[in-house]
Amino acid sequence: MIDYNEYVESAIKKFLDEIEVEKNSTFDSGNLKDELKEELEPIFKKIELKLQKMSKELLQPLEVKVKINNLIAGQEFEQDIMVLDGTKEDGSFYFEKIEGLEKINGVSWDVEQQKLIGKTTDTGDFKLVAYGTFTSSKYQQKIESAFRLTVIPDPRSLWKNIEPNEALPYPKSHEVSDSLTTEDNLRLLFSSKRGRSHAHNGTFRDDDGRIVSTPSGWSILCVADGAGSCSLSREGSRIATKTATDILIELLSSSRGDEFVNTVLNNINEPSLKLQKNLQEKVEGIMNSSAYQALKDIYKKAQEINQPVKEFSTTLLLTAHKKLEEGHLIISFWIGDGVIAIYDKNRTVKILGEPDGGEFAGQTRFLSHDIFQNQEELSQRISINFIENFTAIILATDGISDPFFQTDEDLNKIEKWDELWKELSTIVEQEDISMAEKNLLEWLDFWSIGNHDDRTVALLLPNNPISKEESDVK
Repeated sequence: MIDYNEYVESAIKKFLDEIEVEKNSTFDSGNLKDELKEELEPIFKKIELKLQKMSKELLQPLEVKVKINNLIAGQEFEQDIMVLDGTKEDGSFYFEKIEGLEKINGVSWDVEQQKLIGKTTDTGDFKLVAYGTFTSSKYQQKIESAFRLTVIPDPRSLWKNIEPNEALPYPKSHEVSDSLTTEDNLRLLFSSKRGRSHAHNGTFRDDDGRIVSTPSGWSILCVADGAGSCSLSREGSRIATKTATDILIELLSSSRGDEFVNTVLNNINEPSLKLQKNLQEKVEGIMNSSAYQALKDIYKKAQEINQPVKEFSTTLLLTAHKKLEEGHLIISFWIGDGVIAIYDKNRTVKILGEPDGGEFAGQTRFLSHDIFQNQEELSQRISINFIENFTAIILATDGISDPFFQTDEDLNKIEKWDELWKELSTIVEQEDISMAEKNLLEWLDFWSIGNHDDRTVALLLPNNPISKEESDVK
């Protein structure tokens, strides 16, 4: 473009040369230059604008590479056109229209926002051409850029929901939930739902679980995950859950349970190595008996129908809680993957065991005789805790723990549990516990790429949420 500063200087120089002004002349060419510039500047501006407009018509359309991110069918979107290569000069790109969008239902180009907007159920690859203008500091040039837009199906829509064969034994409902409030104002919630992978393959839910409150003040929580590769594991998890909780209730409600609680209190008031050893022996006896009887009942069922006991393989996470004047007594048994945790919001989390892993992803250990033949290992699977307060006791199968905790190390990070609780708290901290139960079951449908197993969770909340009316009064 024309530089009027250079033009004025060259014009003055030529004029002075032509009239042969002597070098020692008093003629002030600087003032003349300033006056000319002031008068010529608007003229040059008009010339520049005219040339810019003419450049758009004179120059060949600029071909630039552009792209747009893939769209997902059925989801609202706003997408920018990204220019991958431009010109040698700085400038701006303005797209006026996109040819080919008429082939995609629900998609349009918003010229003002310079965004592709809408929502479509159409899928596939679409050839489009973007037309517009490139504006630099010196000229304008038309844009004509061909590109491809891909609309991919929503991954969720690809999952099938197939009913299992009615002829298969031991049918199990696809989802189940429960809730209760104890006499000492504890809230227990339980939800279990068939995973997308099971629904897609037309198989039953393998998970199981249970929550129970006893007249003696004990709250029992249990979840179990039947091995997906074993044809009757859904029945194995049901038997393990039912038997383990029944036996645990029986033991804790008897004089044996009373003796155990007394030993706990004595050890709190006057701790000693002897009492600690006695306490460990009592808790191991109670929890081992519950888990072992569950295993025996699985063996009994396998013999009754003449099937390998391996086909009933299942994990077992079992926890009992009792509220005392001095605090909360919590005992547990853990075999397999998933998690049992005592969570205190924004403060601490205590994992009551260690997930069993294998050489390959998805491998774990199941309830079996070899667990009970190694006393040292068995002791490590049992925990006893006495704490003053907490936010929740959480039991979950790996269908829930895997999406939220990518590694075993993550299980011990309070920030990870705070993220989980941020989702759960709005769901379960409802004044109406039946609404909390409903919300929790619906929450199990959350989407997590690569995690589509059955999902089961059991919660114990030590405090009822304060109603809005009560909050206003306070």
